[in-house]
Amino acid sequence: MTKTFLNWNTTNIIPVNVSWRNNDFHLLDPRYANFQVEQKTTLEVKATEDVPFDFSTQSSAEEINETKFKVFKFGLQFYYTILQRSSLKSGLPDMSRYLKTYINDDVRCARWFINEFINDEMLKEIMMQNC
Repeated sequence: MTKTFLNWNTTNIIPVNVSWRNNDFHLLDPRYANFQVEQKTTLEVKATEDVPFDFSTQSSAEEINETKFKVFKFGLQFYYTILQRSSLKSGLPDMSRYLKTYINDDVRCARWFINEFINDEMLKEIMMQNC
């Protein structure tokens, strides 16, 4: 799953190019203003050893954005329906950070995520029926 999330377009790996932290952390309290520089850090992701795949040479910008959105939706659904319920929880922090980079990169991903979480059935399944 992580390979799909990271390497669907190896010339633009979103978690490498987009910060997983928001730049508004310093607004909460003046004591946290010195952490602002840290907020801009991106994730260190091991580069693929395969042949680079440049999605932009074969697709329009609209198709790239649509594919990015589909990858995000797939990743988020996998995270909540499979990964959180698995016995191996070691991938949860990294996957959470990857999801945050997609949300910070594209507001459409954030809107879709919010719309899914205000769905009563989704909340029941994740919060109440998740053992």
